[in-house]
Amino acid sequence: MKNINLNALFESYLETMDKDRIETNNCILVAHVVNSILLKQNINSEIAIGYACWSVGTGNNDILTHLPNSTTHSDEENSIMIHAWVEVGIEKQILDFTTYQFRKKAEILDAIDGLITNIEWCPNYLLSGQDKLKSLREIQQSESAGLYGYERVKYYEDSIINQSPYSESRINKIVKDILALYTKSEKR
Repeated sequence: MKNINLNALFESYLETMDKDRIETNNCILVAHVVNSILLKQNINSEIAIGYACWSVGTGNNDILTHLPNSTTHSDEENSIMIHAWVEVGIEKQILDFTTYQFRKKAEILDAIDGLITNIEWCPNYLLSGQDKLKSLREIQQSESAGLYGYERVKYYEDSIINQSPYSESRINKIVKDILALYTKSEKR
């Protein structure tokens, strides 16, 4: 992406979210924030919601998923494991600012299922072309870390993106704080 330093933006994002104790485990909120930042920087982007999976290690248990019937630690009885990310430009590049949380996600899932997830791949964020995406089957059959797949599900997008917890004023406040830090870091 031109005219934006993603590393500096990510650091500003982390600092703001941590300082204000904003729920970074809420991928939908994160996608709203990242999308708003990009739009304010005149970068064409949109929120995507659906299924995702990542091969974080080389073992059988080293796959994290957000798929129907996945183990969830939500308090909601009928919750479904979905994920949100941002798609950028006409190429619809995947931008996901939640991947740095793989270790924490693995710890939670390991406590639930008693298995051990080895984390060999945990990028701060993911920026990827659509051509790099793999299917769940490809990820499950591979012995490689660093594979991932994202699949949009329009039904979830239509029913979730504009829910009230993601109010424009709340998102704008977070975005303003992140961009202030980002601008300051770029002037150094």
